[in-house]
Amino acid sequence: MKEKQLPLVTFEQAKRLKEFGFDYNAEFCFDEGGDGKARLGLKKMPYIKIRHKYTLCPTVALALKWIRDEKNMHEIVTAHTVCFSTESYYMANRKEFDDYEAAESALLDELLTILEKRND
Repeated sequence: MKEKQLPLVTFEQAKRLKEFGFDYNAEFCFDEGGDGKARLGLKKMPYIKIRHKYTLCPTVALALKWIRDEKNMHEIVTAHTVCFSTESYYMANRKEFDDYEAAESALLDELLTILEKRND
């Protein structure tokens, strides 16, 4: 049986997380001068030299945990918790998603936007 992998953040989400100081141990990273694909992290493959800057590429779940833990956004994350409906998933604003992973990614985008507004 093939196990389903946790989804990784997008390159744009990874860059936004980096701006806020994301520093949890992520298994993957993006080579910013490369093709935009996530690669095994530097600690996993130390013999590979990355010629450009890199950005950590965590799973969406780890990024959400980091926001809860490090940015003290427990209440906001709880208020926007993804709920199951009969065929689709929804966030608090009732936006429809095809699956739970897409809803979690949208939640991450919303939380990053809130953090950006706090810094203005």
